[in-house]
Amino acid sequence: MNAAPLLSIITVCFNDLPGLIETEASIKNATSPKTLFEWIVIDGNSSDGTKKFLTESPTITHFVTERDNGIYDAMNKGTNMAVGDFVIYMNSGDIFTSLDSILESLHLHNFDLLFYDARFIYGDYSRVRKAKDFTYITHGIPANHQAIAFKRSTLGPSPYDTTYKICGDYKLLADLYNKSLSHKVIHQVTAEFKVGGVSTNRGLKLLNEAYNIQRKTLGISFHTSALSYARRAISITLTLIIHRLSNAKKRLSKSQ
Repeated sequence: MNAAPLLSIITVCFNDLPGLIETEASIKNATSPKTLFEWIVIDGNSSDGTKKFLTESPTITHFVTERDNGIYDAMNKGTNMAVGDFVIYMNSGDIFTSLDSILESLHLHNFDLLFYDARFIYGDYSRVRKAKDFTYITHGIPANHQAIAFKRSTLGPSPYDTTYKICGDYKLLADLYNKSLSHKVIHQVTAEFKVGGVSTNRGLKLLNEAYNIQRKTLGISFHTSALSYARRAISITLTLIIHRLSNAKKRLSKSQ
């Protein structure tokens, strides 16, 4: 009987074959033994050629292709299939900068959660978001979701609350924070995340869901939650401006 892999990589996708191919390429770059990780892809019944890719890719360990009830329902499916000691969620279009470095750090550190740095991509512009201590949860998510390694045993079955459409990752981390789990911050960029998805473009829903989590799950005062709401609103606005300016610059350069 084969030993369980060290890491389960879970990727959720829907009609994003180019992004899925990018994610696969970053996994294939790893030189570590393939027995150290598994790649689980949960597809929402795509119609763009993704299904053919899923059946032919030698990198994928397991996949499901069927309709789901949103991204967190899909992540729950992947989590329930995972058998690795740790889990990382890397959705289609997001990439590992060095999967080998992550596997090495998982060998070295025995913590419930590991928070890494991530690079945010805004068209032609990028910036690094430094991971923060778990106590930052009272303001927001301590590290980008794609740059967090979760010990699978701490997650349990279907860990994501599907009543949240955008902040399910924040709700999960708030729940884990309340359990006083061990964690370590590692200042190493392990993932690249393309800005401009649902969380960026549905800012009001993001604000309201995050506020609800702070009040109900974390028990934060109205004053502190309201201040966090305002800070997050400013951050979302600036993110949208940077994203749109960067894409406008990119389109301009292509037209010249």
